[in-house]
Amino acid sequence: AITGLLLVHPAFPQEKPAYDSASTNLSDARVHFYHTSALPEGAKFGHPLMNPLHPETSATMRDVPNVPVLVAAADGDPLLQGAIKYFEALRHFRDGTSESSGLHVCSDEFIESKGVGHCFHLFPEDAAEAAATLRGALVAFISRHS
Repeated sequence: AITGLLLVHPAFPQEKPAYDSASTNLSDARVHFYHTSALPEGAKFGHPLMNPLHPETSATMRDVPNVPVLVAAADGDPLLQGAIKYFEALRHFRDGTSESSGLHVCSDEFIESKGVGHCFHLFPEDAAEAAATLRGALVAFISRHS
């Protein structure tokens, strides 16, 4: 059974990435390439297939399994705002329900790593301390909810 969800650096783009060349190795060109490669031809940034909060998506927060969710992001990630908006929408949906509904109200978590960029944990030699902190938070979350 699924007892929790980990969304580590989700790529939930909004209208455009908030790119800052000084804080990340993920350039606008890379973000554009990844999204155009994954989406139908001519699809705009923030397309419903990549953005679960897009007004035209068929998914809703009711589709998220009724388990605790941890969203991890980085302050140097050009896609940070998408992760924040997703977490806020999830909390808003869950806070708007009663505990009698069986939802795990207030058991969701958001972690924002400082001074690192998108998917820094894949290259821990460049951000060893931040990667270790993130790993510790993931292990603690799994331990609490398994």
